[in-house]
Amino acid sequence: MRRQQDREIISSLHEMFSRQREIVQRSFLVRDKVQLLKEQIPWEDFRPLLEPVRNSSPESERPAYDELLLFKCLVLQELHELTDEELEAELCDRRSLQDFLGADAHTILPDYTTIRRFREALNREQLIKPLADLFQTHLREKGLTVDDGLIANPIFFAAPNKETKNSDNNSSV
Repeated sequence: MRRQQDREIISSLHEMFSRQREIVQRSFLVRDKVQLLKEQIPWEDFRPLLEPVRNSSPESERPAYDELLLFKCLVLQELHELTDEELEAELCDRRSLQDFLGADAHTILPDYTTIRRFREALNREQLIKPLADLFQTHLREKGLTVDDGLIANPIFFAAPNKETKNSDNNSSV
């Protein structure tokens, strides 16, 4: 009887640690992807394409964000499959994402409405496809691919909202 209990405990511990190991490995994989993209993609190449958004942005009381920083936010959003609200929270919480953006402790990070307005401005200026094409070109030149179709699709700027995510999850059942 005691041996059976010991086996069950060991089995439970093994299962628990296996799940934890899997979570940690996925976390390192994502962090590695973000670091790889930071190092391998010549981000300044996107700045000329983003120039029309700078010129079309209405004046507001909010701080002006660098268009390249906002573009990199959209890349992170797709890589992590986040809604605008989730991206805002992750940017505030995860140092690895802040590092990818080039943000330091004094950088004010964009909120979810800023991210949404930036995506809408890209769409209005018809910049989504050219930006996605340039991104894909850089990935190919570096021999990089991103699995599960993430980032590869030019519609990656259409951030899901919570309702869309839930309906997508329900429709596959």
